[in-house]
Amino acid sequence: MTREFKFRFWDEEMKDYWDWEEMQDDWESDGYFTTAFRQDHWVCEQFTGLYDKNGKEIYEGDIIKSPSNKHPLEIIRHKNGMYIPREYRKNGNVEICLYQIVDYGVEVIGNIHENKELLND
Repeated sequence: MTREFKFRFWDEEMKDYWDWEEMQDDWESDGYFTTAFRQDHWVCEQFTGLYDKNGKEIYEGDIIKSPSNKHPLEIIRHKNGMYIPREYRKNGNVEICLYQIVDYGVEVIGNIHENKELLND
């Protein structure tokens, strides 16, 4: 089994996502990519290789809801390279392995840039 490596890019200035094809098209058309990408307002997020219960790709920075957990979880990349859903709680963060819960019907409900309020549950 091969895994497709995909990325998306959050533009802090434009407050919008770009996928790799859009970045390449923009670069080829007017050179914006070469100047903009070197600035600090881009956040690169990688596809985890996993899909939610609706077939939607799960990326770093996505916020997911799991039937086995009442709080929304943010997908982060752990220092050891694993994708970890992080639950934000008043008494500290809880981190579990994404691969352990994805089969329980998780659903992408937003992302950390556009829907951060979902984590204030």
